[in-house]
Amino acid sequence: MRSKDQAGAGWSRVKKEGFFQRGLLSRGPVVLVCVICIFVFIVQYVFGFGWVTRVSGQEYPLGATSKWLILTEGKVWTLVTYIFVHGDFYHILFNLILIWFVGRILVQLIGNKHFGAVFLLSGILGALLHILTTNIDAPLVGASAGGFGILIATAAIIPNQVFNVLLFFFIPIRCRLKYLAVGFVFVEIVFFIIDRAVAEGVYIPMISGVAHAAHLGGGLAGLIYVRAFNVGGVKVSLGFLKKMRRKAEKKTLKRNFKRKGKVVSAKVVTEVDGKIFESDEFTVDIINPLLEKISQNGMSSLTREEQQLLEKYSKEISERSEE
Repeated sequence: MRSKDQAGAGWSRVKKEGFFQRGLLSRGPVVLVCVICIFVFIVQYVFGFGWVTRVSGQEYPLGATSKWLILTEGKVWTLVTYIFVHGDFYHILFNLILIWFVGRILVQLIGNKHFGAVFLLSGILGALLHILTTNIDAPLVGASAGGFGILIATAAIIPNQVFNVLLFFFIPIRCRLKYLAVGFVFVEIVFFIIDRAVAEGVYIPMISGVAHAAHLGGGLAGLIYVRAFNVGGVKVSLGFLKKMRRKAEKKTLKRNFKRKGKVVSAKVVTEVDGKIFESDEFTVDIINPLLEKISQNGMSSLTREEQQLLEKYSKEISERSEE
């Protein structure tokens, strides 16, 4: 999946970094999560280390979690370690695709710390919901609960962002993020019901053996987090702001040409605290500093007044584009 505007918003700037700033941590939590998952996968499958251990007669991948490990053995740390363990190549591939493309958007919206909290809490709540709703003491592995939390959290902040998505990896479609998120949730609910309704021992491809409850729990955690802590600020896409401003300026240019027979002005005028700004001045003096602040610290770094100003600007641009 890919946003029409790169990373869902176009305010990021490339800066020169020193030698000590070019490490893994400086590249953000999304890269760190992907690298850890890939490293663990290589260690287990290439070197054969830590793949299977025995706990009370049951075989588990090292780092996995399960009902027995949590409720009987008390190994609560596996609620975190299981996130970075995967069952096979396609399992890790699908999870990392989701985390990579959606995670980079969420990081820019809420910052590194909030992203880390959303990802880990989604993984933990997903595992707990799965453990509480399953009757099978099978090992649980994978970052899909964290990936679902990232997806739902992003959709809650920028629900109307349009994405180009390869459905089933070969059918291209364009849809708003909120519809994509709702579609995933609906499918997981249906699969969860089917999985619980079928007779024991019956295997259904793509349904049996998949922790649908963990996915739903992860999505719920992502939604609760952004709502409870009010992270992400106003529900606007900054890529959308730029697009709407350009569209409004083109319509103003066309309207002035028709009325005057010549171009008088193609500027969009905005009033802030009694001062009149033309579009270029307003962008340079007011909006650009806000975008720079967001690119460094996320949407949550804006004050309430700055969020209201950004939202007001978005509405004005939208209204002018519809004239």
